Amino acid sequence: MKKGTVCLSFLMMLIFSTVFSQESVSADMKNVIQQLQINSEKVDFELSIEKPMRYIPEMMAFAILEKMGGLDNSEEGHFTYKCHVILYNVSDKIITNRYVIPNIESDAIRLTGLNFDFAPYMLKSTVRAFGLRITYSGLSRVNPYEEEKITLFVQEKGKLVPVLKDFTSYLSTGDWDTNCAGEFNEKRGVFILESTSSNDFFDIKVNYKEVKTINKLVSGDCKATETATKSSTQLVYTNGIYQVKK
Repeated sequence: MKKGTVCLSFLMMLIFSTVFSQESVSADMKNVIQQLQINSEKVDFELSIEKPMRYIPEMMAFAILEKMGGLDNSEEGHFTYKCHVILYNVSDKIITNRYVIPNIESDAIRLTGLNFDFAPYMLKSTVRAFGLRITYSGLSRVNPYEEEKITLFVQEKGKLVPVLKDFTSYLSTGDWDTNCAGEFNEKRGVFILESTSSNDFFDIKVNYKEVKTINKLVSGDCKATETATKSSTQLVYTNGIYQVKK
């Protein structure tokens, strides 16, 4: 097949994928994009998400990824995004709260997923937060990598305020020979709201479980040895943001 034919086929597949993804999104998503005045061709529809807020029935949350720069200026697999975090009243069809996370890079460590977390993060008796979790994955088979970061938001009139930014809640790394021998490390954190408080906001205890796995080739069989440990840290509210207590 000639090079020009290959390029044309790839272009047609890209156009079809973009059109299909735009047709498959909800009317509310399209309305939010229109209200934000974003060029829909710059929206990553495959990764952008929407989710009903369980504790506020008339509201939905959106995380919309907008590709920055020109439509054709990104290298293969390398994007810089703005993430528009939106609360939207389904009945009135209007955006009520918003926040923009700037300059999210997706390259060798690639942005692979977004998910809202509506667990009851009661930071004080009258303030409930919600989370946005962003997942990243590495492309290396020799050194696998996966990380999840969470940002917690509280609602204020017309806007969303982040009270915890880009906190690593999960991390998995490895170094192996792609056959058997190597080492893998996994660390996951779980949030627990405590009864103590700092500057009128409850402290957050993060309980970690870490698992180290060492693989070795023994008599032709791949044997794994796991070691699990537990630890914890505390987040306190200082100067408008949660930080690790020193």
